[in-house]
Amino acid sequence: MAGLDLIRLSKTIHYLLRHPAPTGLVPDGEGWFCLVDVARVVERTIRRPVAVDDVEGATRCFVGGRIECEEGRIRVGSAGQSERYAGPDLLFHAAPRGRLILYERDGRLWAPNEAGVHLSRQEALAWRVAHRTFVDPIVLIIDAARARRDGVTFQRARAGLYLSSAIPIRHVLNLREGYAEQASAGGFVVDWFTGEPRIGLIKVARRHGMTWEVAKGKLEYGEPPAVAAVREIREEMGVDVPVREVRSLGSVRYGFYTREGTPRLKTIYLFLIELGERFEDFRPLQEEGIEEVRWFSLLEALTVLSHPSLRTILGRLLAALDDRATELGLPPTNLRVVGEE
Repeated sequence: MAGLDLIRLSKTIHYLLRHPAPTGLVPDGEGWFCLVDVARVVERTIRRPVAVDDVEGATRCFVGGRIECEEGRIRVGSAGQSERYAGPDLLFHAAPRGRLILYERDGRLWAPNEAGVHLSRQEALAWRVAHRTFVDPIVLIIDAARARRDGVTFQRARAGLYLSSAIPIRHVLNLREGYAEQASAGGFVVDWFTGEPRIGLIKVARRHGMTWEVAKGKLEYGEPPAVAAVREIREEMGVDVPVREVRSLGSVRYGFYTREGTPRLKTIYLFLIELGERFEDFRPLQEEGIEEVRWFSLLEALTVLSHPSLRTILGRLLAALDDRATELGLPPTNLRVVGEE
């Protein structure tokens, strides 16, 4: 799929499946189309070579709903299925501290006017507004992902800003009892010994099922994030060869709840960790719930990493891999993951 934009291709496929008549595509009684026929129509539409594998890979990256693909057939998923990306995981609201007692009394955040509760995706911007507007300000951290699943809607006002009519106070992380912040670090393990990048991921048993993830863990006291990331890939994946290079990819933040139900705001510092020697003998740390460790092609890694908070990081990962490919005299990946903004 070299040179193809995964998200754009998936949107093209979705559009063609939703409007098949002009293309000559004919579904069966359950809405399924022949995958080979769809690949041919997509190829004619974008005027570039498209294989069945390309269609299958792109549909797993679709961010506007769900496309089902199985056993040589494909269709648009049923209405109401969750989106892969629906907005920021966290939003921030500037308010005067004196208003907190009213929020707690009413059990929700509300706006003093009809415009709605103003929210920012950037904490720094929320603090600038807070200090400019209020004498004794506070910035509230909204678990937007959980609120959205609870039926709360967030309307995008303009770049980086959102509005909501009201937000139940249970979704305000830093007003919940036991709230604390947690810092972790981890990395995308990569090697180039096959002539193209391979990404090492771990398969982890979570409460909601098995997921493929990057190896990561909590920072120890005083430990730099880059050092922690390398330590974690060695511990969780069993990597015991030298590391050639560590490149920062930035960080992601999201809210979660411990098994005891206490809220946490998690910051994960992520790195691209290139191995200096070829390595195949992974040893998963099973006592931490890690079931398997394996190499993925870059496209495979993009399709199995499902956490929405990683979208921006994946874009940086691709840029870093393209830079490294240039340094090594190899062709660029020519892949791109479109972010939410």
